[in-house]
Amino acid sequence: MDYLIEETQPAAVLGGTGVLVNVPRPGRFALHKLIVATRRGTSGIPKAPKDRAQASALLRVLLTELPSEITLAWKALLRHGKAWTSAARGSIERLDPQLASDLRDLGVGR
Repeated sequence: MDYLIEETQPAAVLGGTGVLVNVPRPGRFALHKLIVATRRGTSGIPKAPKDRAQASALLRVLLTELPSEITLAWKALLRHGKAWTSAARGSIERLDPQLASDLRDLGVGR
C-alpha cells in the first residue's frame, strides 16, 4: 500500500454534495494491480485475471493519453525492490502481447 499512497492526486467522489478525496496516481494503481494479480492465493485465482484485465484497460488508456504516467510509476516501483519488480514483470508477460510490447517500448518491464 505504501507504493500506492506515496503519490496521490485529488479526485471528486460524485453523489450528494460530493467529496474531495486523494486517490493513487493511475500509473501506480495499474502496476499495483499487476503485482496483486501475482500474489493471489488459490482462493483468489478467479480474481487474478480480473486484476490483470483492470490493469490492462487502464494501461491502454495511459499509453495513449499519458505514457509518462506509466514511466514514472515504473521508476518508483523499481525503488521498492526486486520482489516487486519481478512480480510486475511476470504479470506484464501474461498481458496481451501487443500491450506488453508497448510497455517494454516505454522501458517498463525490462
